[in-house]
Amino acid sequence: MSKTNKVLIIIFFVLLVITLGEIGYYFFYQPVNKSASTTNQSPSPTPQTISSEKNQAINKDTLDNLLFLKKGIVKSSLLTTECQGSIIEIDDKGGTNSAGQFEYKLKIKIKSDSGDTNSFYYNDSEINKIKVFYLDKDQKTPYFLNKLKVGDKILIKDIYNLLENIDNNLIEEEIIKL
Repeated sequence: MSKTNKVLIIIFFVLLVITLGEIGYYFFYQPVNKSASTTNQSPSPTPQTISSEKNQAINKDTLDNLLFLKKGIVKSSLLTTECQGSIIEIDDKGGTNSAGQFEYKLKIKIKSDSGDTNSFYYNDSEINKIKVFYLDKDQKTPYFLNKLKVGDKILIKDIYNLLENIDNNLIEEEIIKL
């Protein structure tokens, strides 16, 4: 066997070992590609990535159990929430939410006394469903959405139909200036 043939055989075996190593890595050591996050399909005020934060308001196990319900069984599924805080931002110019998931016409961001914040996003049809009130001596007096300003303490009461698409699931909403 000539010297050139020996060199070629050695190069062949080196390349074979490298190739087998790469194949082994691909099948045995490469991390499984899991989805980094799950999109929250709850009400439209704040669709965003579900995180594992300790201060998550709605129990994730409860949401997971709702996903097992079958379409032909469920006749109604309504979600009623009340959120309270002080307005720290109002955006009535519209745009796309920070996650790029959808477009909005109005964004209201509130901050609770404990420091938690949430943003509520509304499209055109949802804005038309919002009723705004001013609380005066435990009596609700009609108020205007465009009169709300940063610093106002508000209570947001909403009802969502969980069987509808996220773009069209708001049944009714009240914003009460406290």
